[in-house]
Order: sequence, then C-alpha cells, then structure tokens
Amino acid sequence: DQNGVRHDHARRPELNSCTIELVAPPEYMNRPCQDPAYLFALDVSAHAVRSGMLKAACAALREHVNALPGGDRTLFGLLTYDSTVHFYNLSPKLSTAKMMVCPEITFELNAAEVENVELPFNEGLLVPLRQSKDLIEDLLDRIPRLWENNKSLETCFGPALCAGAKILGPIGGKLVMVLSEMPSFGVGRLHNRDDKKLYGTDKEKTLLQPQDEWYRKKATACSEDQVCIDVFLGGQQYMDTATISQLPKVTGGQMHFYRGFSVDRGDDQRMQHDMARLMTRETGFEAVMRLRTAVGLKITNFFGNFHLRGKDLLALPNIDEDKAFGFEVALQPNTMLNGNTACFQTALLYTHVSGQRRIRVHTVNVPVTSSMPQMYRLVDWPCMWAVMLRNAIEQAAAEGLTQARSAILDKLVAMLKNYRSCLPASQDAKTLILPDSMQLLPLLLCAAFKNPVLRCNTEGVDPDERAAHHMRAMTTPVAASLRFHCPAIYDVIATLEEGTPQLLSVNGRETLSPTKILLIDNSWQHLFWIGRRVAPQHLDAVFGVESSEDAKEVVAENIQNQALWDLLRHLESPKTSWQFPTTTIIRAGVSPLERLMLRGLIEDELASTVSYSNFLGQLHRLILA
Repeated sequence: DQNGVRHDHARRPELNSCTIELVAPPEYMNRPCQDPAYLFALDVSAHAVRSGMLKAACAALREHVNALPGGDRTLFGLLTYDSTVHFYNLSPKLSTAKMMVCPEITFELNAAEVENVELPFNEGLLVPLRQSKDLIEDLLDRIPRLWENNKSLETCFGPALCAGAKILGPIGGKLVMVLSEMPSFGVGRLHNRDDKKLYGTDKEKTLLQPQDEWYRKKATACSEDQVCIDVFLGGQQYMDTATISQLPKVTGGQMHFYRGFSVDRGDDQRMQHDMARLMTRETGFEAVMRLRTAVGLKITNFFGNFHLRGKDLLALPNIDEDKAFGFEVALQPNTMLNGNTACFQTALLYTHVSGQRRIRVHTVNVPVTSSMPQMYRLVDWPCMWAVMLRNAIEQAAAEGLTQARSAILDKLVAMLKNYRSCLPASQDAKTLILPDSMQLLPLLLCAAFKNPVLRCNTEGVDPDERAAHHMRAMTTPVAASLRFHCPAIYDVIATLEEGTPQLLSVNGRETLSPTKILLIDNSWQHLFWIGRRVAPQHLDAVFGVESSEDAKEVVAENIQNQALWDLLRHLESPKTSWQFPTTTIIRAGVSPLERLMLRGLIEDELASTVSYSNFLGQLHRLILA
C-alpha cells in the first residue's frame, strides 16, 4: 500500500509473530517420520554395581519409562555391558526378556570389524513400549539383582556404543549410555593420560582435547543416521570426559558427569532427576536448523552441540527444550547496513513426537545505529557474556587456559576503552566508567576466573571436571550460566521470618555472620552454611535439630519452613539450573567442605585470583594504558 505495508500482512503469521510453527509440506520429508526411539545401554561392571550407579539408573528408568513421549509410537530397547555386550529380546510375544551375550563383539577387532558384527537377533531389540510394558518393567527390576555379584572390572563402552548405533541406525533416535569407569576394553578403549605435572602449564590444554579421533568419527556417523547420544558418567578415577564428550557434542546430546559417584553424597538422586528430565522433556527428532541474517551480515561462528553441514545448517538428531545455541555475526567486507533495523531468523525443521514434520521459525528484528554511545546503552549484557564465555572455552582447549583468560579480558578492556573514547574529554580519568548496560560484566569476568571453567590450575582442578563444565557451558541457557558463575547467597533465617527469599547483595566473607544460616546456590549445589552461634529454634525450623552437629538434611516441609521449600523448588527448575542440585551441610570452622564453599565467594581474594575491588583497579589501569 501507500505506506509500504504488504497487502497480505494480516494473513501471514510470520509477519505478525516472532515465533511461529508450521506443518511442513511433503517435500520437506526424505522418508516417513521416525517413531520416537530410545535405547539405553547400562554399565553392569563391578564398578557400576558397587557405586550404586546401576541401581540408580534402573530405578529412574523403572519410574519414568512410561512417561517417554510418543504414546503408542514409542520404541524402547535395552543393552547392558561389562567386558561383553548383553542383548535383550523384549518382544511382546515373550513372557520374560531373554538375554544373549555376544563376546565376539568386544575382542581385539578394529572399528570396521566391529561395525560388521551381526546382531544376535533382528526382532525384539527395539520394541513398541506400550506392548512390552510389563516385560520391560520386570527386566528393570531384575537387572540390579542379576548383576549384583558381578566381578568384571572391564567396560567395553565402544562396542556397546557400536551395537546401540547399529540397532538405532535404520530409524534414528536417542541412545543413552551409562558408564562408571573409563572405557577399557575393545574398540574405543582409552588410556589414562591424566598428569598433574601438566596442570598450570601450556600443555594442560591437551587434557581438554580428545586423545583420538575415533569418538568424533563415530559421533559424525551417528549424526548422519539421526542418532543422538547422551552419556551419564560417574567414575571414581580419571575418565577422560574430554574425549567421551565428543559423542554428545557432535550428535546434539548432553553429558551428565558425577565425579566419584556416591550414594552418600546424593548422586543417585541427582542422576535419577537428570534421567527423569531426559525422559519427560519435550523432544524433537531428526532436526536441522538454519540461520539467516540480513543482507550485509555474515555468521562467523556457532556454539552448541551439533554437526555443521554447510556454512549455516546445523544437524541435530535430537533437539530438546534444555538446549541453547549461540552464534557470532560480523559485517560483510566493505558493506554498510541499509535501514534502521537488521533481521535474524532461525528455522528448525524437526519431527514432532506425534509423527508430524514441523518447521519452527524464530525471527527477531534488532535496531541498527551509527551512534556508539547508543549502542553501548542498549547492549544485551547476558547474551554478550554467554558468547564471550563460549569463545573463551573454545580457546582454552585450542590454545590454553592462560591464553583464553587473557583473550576474554582483552575483549572487555577493548570494549570499555572504546566506550571511554566516546565520552566527553572532561570525564575524570581517575574514575572507572562503565556503560549502564555493562555494569555487571567485570563481576562476571572476575567470577569466571575463580570458577573451574577458567580458573588457573594452581589448585589442581580436575581435568574431567573442567571438561564436563566446558561441555555444559556450551549448551546451557544464559540464566543457568549466570547462576553458576555468580552464586546467589540467601539469608535462610530472614527468609523464614519474612516469608519471601532474602537475597544478599554482597558475595563475600562479610556475609558469614556467626548467627546466620546461609544458602549458597550455584545452580548445581545447595550449600547450607551454619554459623557457630545459630539459635536452636532456627536450627529446628530448618534442619529439625537443636545442635548444628546433628544437622544432616533440610527437615520436611511444614508451616515453619514453607518459604524455604518454595525457594528450593524454584532453584531446582531445569530452566535455570546447571544440573539438578544436591544439598550439602557445612558447619562454620568444622566442615572440610567450607574451603570449597569459600571459593564461591566471588568478591573475595583467592589463592590464584584477586578480589573484585582489586580486579576493578586492574581493569581500570588496562583501560587507561
């Protein structure tokens, strides 16, 4: 029309809503939509039995197996493995599951030979869940008893992975691997390369890189077959998570890591919650995602778990509501943007659990300005932080932690130096000036330098733990990442008295009053710190005891502690949690874990990092340099 508005604007949903979902036409289908298929491969070695990991996995499966999405279309399969792979015939024609052991699949075969090993039977490995429901539930009840006296210490993780991929390959689906020790037998076995002499040196980066290419190549093949791999790791010793993480990284999956899996520490509950979330969340299958930008812009980097097919097409065998993706954009050479806005669009083509092929489109139109002060005023600082962190993680593995820390600091300094150059010359050079939209970025950077993600290894950060945190950080939504790096501290007693969460504004030792009970939440741990002189009535309200020595857990929900339980439920939300949190009680001056808790006080000075106030001084000097 005369105003430049399309005549069909009102009839086009994509022109009226930033998010729409369409049913894909037949030309978007290369084959009939796959049925939702889930295959679980459980480690039944002596390590898994003793640690309680096998029992926890079976309990989670038993409780939530019927909640798997897809209804009558859902397919289910189960393998177990130690030094051999055990297949289970779950055909609804049988009265009980039948197991077959195939030792030949784990002997010293190369990758190609393992791929060519025939499965023991063709039917019954992947069955309709609803039809075999009773048989599956009975098997899950029996597996912990069946293997409770297992003496085998070997784990043929690689052969089990190949077997699972071969079963799912024709249709695609989700392959969930549970592992209690480093793969030690058959193809894909790994060797212990953990060397504390490398900590804090330039060679430490090698511990964050995969030790061979087999896992990435296998993951790429799985991605092409629309097989997504999730892994649950719980080793007592070094496991090489940096290598194993290639499986979920390339296939769009997720890695759950429980260092030194311990029932006493509550890892069984954490694992059951994590597995329940995997089995019940909204999930799409055989997906691809394409990103488009306005003319004059180009995408220079992607972040997340995916296989890149083409310059802007992400292959995602599975996509779920807990995944986040990031990308960087730059101007095309010798290009100026026309107009006052720039458009970005993502289109996700996926199969819904109902069997329908759908396209979900997100479109965002952002303002473009030639005014540098205006740009700084409108910065989306949480998004900026998430991208800066992901860049640093990639650099840590490629070049080393020291280089990654220097690079992210240099970026912040360059941004703030440029901002200062836009200000009037009358501004006081003795004052650190930050844009209103970037006030918290220095705090986040200071916190990251004290966090296992980027902390220098003078204190012996476990490479498995660091690689697991790197893996999580690349896919975690922004809110959870912020909580992980900047723990929130709540005054528990004040929360009970006021009836609403009482968040403290300071994250330092000055909050540790001897009469207080504090809750330090970092999105994967709930640390309850008990001062030396807390009144007995407060201890009773929170822990159900009158002496801090007897405090073991938070007392069951009642009228007195309703506000605390409301807060805990809010903090456990999968939308904002790094991982389902465990609860730890710390007594001031007594508990050995108090030292670990103090590392989370990000405004204080630690052994290898400065306090926040000194960090601001250092930042100011670099800006003025």
